[in-house]
Amino acid sequence: MFYFMTNDLHFGPEFLGRAQLAASLASLAGIFLYNRAFSSMPLRSYLFWVNIGAATVGLLPLMLVTRANLAIGIPDQAFVLGDDVIQTVAGELAHMPVLVLAAQLCPPGVEATFFALLMSVLNLSGFAASFI
Repeated sequence: MFYFMTNDLHFGPEFLGRAQLAASLASLAGIFLYNRAFSSMPLRSYLFWVNIGAATVGLLPLMLVTRANLAIGIPDQAFVLGDDVIQTVAGELAHMPVLVLAAQLCPPGVEATFFALLMSVLNLSGFAASFI
């Protein structure tokens, strides 16, 4: 997407930096939203609906590449900012229950070591999945 945004849409470094800032603020909003609204939901139904939503939101870049956003009247810059914010919030909402479960699994006395091990396994599995 970076190539498409810089070479085809001609977005400059300033706009890309602002989009990253918006995504960072959206990450904080996603964490706040999970803690306030979704942390008390049953985990199974929560993960089901979050994954359905994340799969749907994951298709938004396809609209940008096919230029469907212009057909419905949304400029490229506004669409990219909205897409970054929505995808970041959805990612945080999907990731937070995993982090909470990992923290709850940690036995007393070795919390930091065990949590680091769990996160290392999570990162390694994400890295390996990127090759599939």
